[in-house]
Amino acid sequence: SLRASLASHKAHLETLEATKSGRSEQIEAKTKQLSTLFLAMEDALNTEQTKFVRILSDFTTKRIEQIEDRIREATAETRRREEERCESQALIEGLWAEIDVQDSDKAQNEVDQWIVVGLGVKPTLANLAKMKERVQQLEELKEQRQSISDGLFAKIQGLWSRLKTEDDERERVKKEMGGLGQTILDALATHIAELEVIKQAKMQELITDVRGTLNEVWEAMRLAEDSRRAFTPAFEDIFTDAALEQHESELEASRARLSKMQPLIKMVERREFIRGEEAAMIEAQSDPNRLLGRGRGAAERLKQEEKVRNMVSKELPKVTDKLRASIAEYEAEEGAEFQLNGRSVSEMLDEEDAANALHKQETARNRGRTTAPPSSDGGPRTASKERMMTTPSSANQSLNASINGSSSAVRPASTASGALRPASAINRPASALK
Repeated sequence: SLRASLASHKAHLETLEATKSGRSEQIEAKTKQLSTLFLAMEDALNTEQTKFVRILSDFTTKRIEQIEDRIREATAETRRREEERCESQALIEGLWAEIDVQDSDKAQNEVDQWIVVGLGVKPTLANLAKMKERVQQLEELKEQRQSISDGLFAKIQGLWSRLKTEDDERERVKKEMGGLGQTILDALATHIAELEVIKQAKMQELITDVRGTLNEVWEAMRLAEDSRRAFTPAFEDIFTDAALEQHESELEASRARLSKMQPLIKMVERREFIRGEEAAMIEAQSDPNRLLGRGRGAAERLKQEEKVRNMVSKELPKVTDKLRASIAEYEAEEGAEFQLNGRSVSEMLDEEDAANALHKQETARNRGRTTAPPSSDGGPRTASKERMMTTPSSANQSLNASINGSSSAVRPASTASGALRPASAINRPASALK
């Protein structure tokens, strides 16, 4: 039995030795695999990794599992780095195309040469950092080129607008010079120089055109003659870049001012319309034969008169109140009176109120009369007839005339040389006011 026991122990020992030998070979192979991965990434092993690889006395399955885990981690890291390398290379090549990097420029950069020559760049941390830095350099260069291109195109757009360049020509330039290469930027600069030459040749025509548009804006603003003449360049025979810029600046400022004035001008125009309808009704009422007619025409006239009375009694006070409030707000914001044709609209409204109050007093006195001299038609002049003849139309028409027309009744227009002079307004499309 002793021999049997020794034989059993010997067999077991041989089994253990065989297991140890097998595991040793397995660990050695996996350790080599792990070391190869580390070497492929060219990373210096840290202390912990060095100790881990050099453990030679542990042949347990746990040790094998630990090595396998490290292999999976190293494999994943290698794959990630390779993806990062490919991504950086793709970005670099794309930026090359966008900003048209020349071969002479590529020859000056290490990373560019890696890609040009086609070297198998290892995905080391150092190499990845260099590629990332190169991407950043190219992106910064792209931003610089884009800024330069935007500035050049802004100048070109301004010149196109001044010279009224055809859309086909604009599209051609955008298509042919839309890149960010240095040669494209140089071509844009050359195109600007060509447009500047054309602009200088057409300077008088350009300034005259701006003056015409400026005159239209002034007309819409109902700007007084002295206010127009305050912008002296419009009345001088000077045609330079500085003069053109002055005119364009004045046009821009006038358009901005008109934009703020337009809501108020619309209310003034509505009041003018209502007052005009009222004046027309009063004039029609002075005809003694207006009610002698019969039929549909007479009924329509009466209906129209009732409509006008409603506008005068209901809508006009609302529009006036809103106009006064809007004027107060405008004058507070602008720090200046709201004027049309050189007159304060607030003052004109006050004058109209005073005229209406005087009219009411006269009407009240007329109502107190029980008798009156004979009227022109032979009958006694009644209170109603006298009221019909005494109306506020004259005061209202005077107000409308003050708002609608200037004292001189003249407006600047272009002379043959391009300077503005007192004359009738130039007819131009309404789109110029936009």
